Amino acid sequence: NAGGKRTFAPLNEPVAVEHDYSASLFEPVSVRPSLSTPRFDDVVGRAVGMGSVSVGLGAQHEHPEALFSTRWVDVAGDGRYVIGPKDFENVVSGDAKGFVTRVEAMIRVAVKQARDLDES
Repeated sequence: NAGGKRTFAPLNEPVAVEHDYSASLFEPVSVRPSLSTPRFDDVVGRAVGMGSVSVGLGAQHEHPEALFSTRWVDVAGDGRYVIGPKDFENVVSGDAKGFVTRVEAMIRVAVKQARDLDES
C-alpha cells in the first residue's frame, strides 16, 4: 500500500477543546473537540488491514521480551500508517518499502546485540 496522506496529532496529546463564545449571554457555551490537528483515533475505524512485527533475541519462549516492535495500519481510501519502533507517540505515513526498511533495521540491531552477547 501507498503511504497515508495525513499528518496526525501525537497519540499522547490530550484532546484540545474549543469553546464557541459567539452565542449570547443567555445561551450555554458550546464545547467541541479541536479540529486543528486530525487525530489518528478518528480514522482508525476505517482500517482495512493492520499488523505488527516484533524482533527479539532467540526463541520467544526463552526470551519473551521483544527488543523492537512496530505496527502498521492500512486506512481505506487513504494509505498505510506506521507506529514505532522508536516512537510510539507519532503515527507516520509509511509505504511497503519503508516498512520493510524499518523491519530490516530492527533485525540488524538485534543481530548485532546477539553477536555482542555471544562475544562477552
